[in-house]
Order: sequence, then C-alpha cells, then structure tokens
Amino acid sequence: MRVLSRSGRAGFERFLWLFSVLTVMFASRNGGSVLERTLASMVEAHEPAGGWKLVAVDNGSTDATPEILRRYAARLPMTLLEEPESGKNRALNRALAHAQGDLFVFCDDDVVVAPDWLVRWRQVADEHPVPADAADGPICQDV
Repeated sequence: MRVLSRSGRAGFERFLWLFSVLTVMFASRNGGSVLERTLASMVEAHEPAGGWKLVAVDNGSTDATPEILRRYAARLPMTLLEEPESGKNRALNRALAHAQGDLFVFCDDDVVVAPDWLVRWRQVADEHPVPADAADGPICQDV
C-alpha cells in the first residue's frame, strides 16, 4: 500500500505507521562463525521511521547458530524461526510468512551493516516509490 499524502488526523498517521514497518529477513545454516558479527552490527543500526523487525531462520544448523540467534533475540526486534529441511529458498519462504510492513529487505547471515543501513533503505523506498518487486545494492561496509 503506497499512500501519496500523509496529512490528516493523528489516527490516520498511526494507521500509516503500521504499514511503514521495514522487515529484514535472512536464513542461516551453520553460520555460527560469521553470525555474531552480523547480529552485532544490526544491534547498532539506527531505527528507521516506522520501526523495523528482523526475521531470522535457522535452516537446520548443527553448529552454534541456534544459540547465537537466541542470545541476540533479546537485543533485537527479532522473530526467530526454524526450518529443519535444508534449502535457503524454503527457509526464506518461511520468513516471508512472518514479515510485516511495506518494505522487505533480504540479506545474508555474513553481512556487516552500516549504522544507517535501515534508515537509508526506508528513505530510498519513501523517496522513490516505484511499482517494483525488487531492488538491490550494497548492503555492507568493510569494517
């Protein structure tokens, strides 16, 4: 849903806010060696207008991935899911069922996001509303 005008009553503004949530999704299978760095960078990310949520899917990991995800669940607006059958597409499809808002961002479990990463995704989506199903671009920085 794209709203062209945001002027109006306070109740209407609250209604619009519910749809401007940004959802980040990723799947991880045995990503324990890189996941800590990814989640630590997301903890430092600035919250975008409308808020955000993270949907992380453990895709049948046999390493420390589930433990690392649980450890960060209290520090991030995270929904933690499990998909026991291997396959990144299967895991991300499970994540999609829990997505909210008008902007879905997919990433990998080994990215390091910039502090303004979420804010910039929200800004670009709001400033350039196009009838597109996908966009891509740099999502990490060298640290």
